[in-house]
Amino acid sequence: MPYTKNLSYFATICATLLFVLSGCATKRVPPTHYYTISSVTPGIEKQRVENPRFDTLRISTAHSSRMNQSTQIYYQNKNFQREPYAYSRWYDSVDTMMQNKLLTAIKSANIAHTILPAATSADATMVLETDTIEFIQDFSRGGKCVAKIAMLATLIDNKTGKSHGSRLFRAKKPCRSYDAPGGVAALNDAANTITLELIGWLEETDGGN
Repeated sequence: MPYTKNLSYFATICATLLFVLSGCATKRVPPTHYYTISSVTPGIEKQRVENPRFDTLRISTAHSSRMNQSTQIYYQNKNFQREPYAYSRWYDSVDTMMQNKLLTAIKSANIAHTILPAATSADATMVLETDTIEFIQDFSRGGKCVAKIAMLATLIDNKTGKSHGSRLFRAKKPCRSYDAPGGVAALNDAANTITLELIGWLEETDGGN
């Protein structure tokens, strides 16, 4: 009789374990969603110039932070801590997406006869160095949520090494929702503003021709 009782107790334990394990096995992990910064800049056609300012212009990244090399989407909380979203990621790194956006915009605005990416062996008369200093969805100001981008741009004569000027561009846009999609949409809005302002600056800067 004690043996039967122990066996019944053991069977109950096994059944409980199987139930728990089966629950763990069927628990689904949410899918990861991938987002991008659009290479298309609305309104860029209005800034197209008839005569290019530069002969050959190469776009390069002067400095790249670990965050900008990553595909994780970061937000900043009220304690100024930066955390990544668990199930949302960029399709490519921030530096690559922003460089592609600038390449497309500069070509569309006819700023130079020839536009070159950073990874090229071709010679360029001028170099546009960019440094994305800030690229974040910010929750640090109480109940408000904004997307902030800051980019430093420097125009350099590739033959002489002389700088033709530099400028810090900043953009801040409100988030439509307090989540990753809201942050991504606002960051796209901020990237459009930064790009249009940078194109305007290039149109006014000495091309060295």
